[in-house]
Amino acid sequence: MYLGGGKRLIEAASPHAYHPFMAWIDLHIDTLWAMRRLGADPVAEASGLHVDLPRLQAVDLRLAIWAIWVEADLHGPDATALALRMLGAGQALPGQSDGRLQAILGPDDLERCLAGEASGMLLGLEGAHPLQGNLEMLRGFHALGLRVLTLTWNNSNAFASGCATEPHEDH
Repeated sequence: MYLGGGKRLIEAASPHAYHPFMAWIDLHIDTLWAMRRLGADPVAEASGLHVDLPRLQAVDLRLAIWAIWVEADLHGPDATALALRMLGAGQALPGQSDGRLQAILGPDDLERCLAGEASGMLLGLEGAHPLQGNLEMLRGFHALGLRVLTLTWNNSNAFASGCATEPHEDH
């Protein structure tokens, strides 16, 4: 692991060298967005992505939140459709990974990943604007595997105000 400028922060590849019960967890990776933009395969060796499954395994990463990010200027059904396509792409990855990647849908999945049996993937929607102000849509996203929702990215939406835009009056 490196700090900016290439300065080495950690020598050992595994956190277990520091504490036997420690696990690496990444709370945000943009692999699904990069996959969509570059057409790369995050399960393959030398994918060209910043984060991919071989790299997650190399550092023994037990869990990551795979962000589903929809550009702030995309609204309505187009935003929802893109979020659903990215969610579907994320849900397909464990089936292509020969058991190395596990979608976290419940506590048993989480325990399996924390035990080191697979790298865990929590699918998270970064910003609620694809829900179009309809909280009931969240039930459908959850049924399709979404487990994390951040209310905003930088833009405001019907649920919350973002840091880079004027707040909505309806929340």
